Amino acid sequence: NIELNDEWKGDLNIQIFNTLGQPIYFEKINSINNQNWEIDLSKLNSGVYQFSISDGKRMAIQTILKQ
Repeated sequence: NIELNDEWKGDLNIQIFNTLGQPIYFEKINSINNQNWEIDLSKLNSGVYQFSISDGKRMAIQTILKQ
């Protein structure tokens, strides 16, 4: 699940990148209606991925380790 604090509002771009920097997942969401999202990673191979969230003005990136 992705939980967002009150700083992230409006239209958000959610992306996941593989170790080569290639985007493998993209979703545009509106955080005004919901504050909790679920992304199914079950089809991804085990490994390291980069999770990115952006509102057009700022971006946050976090590493995901899927086992």
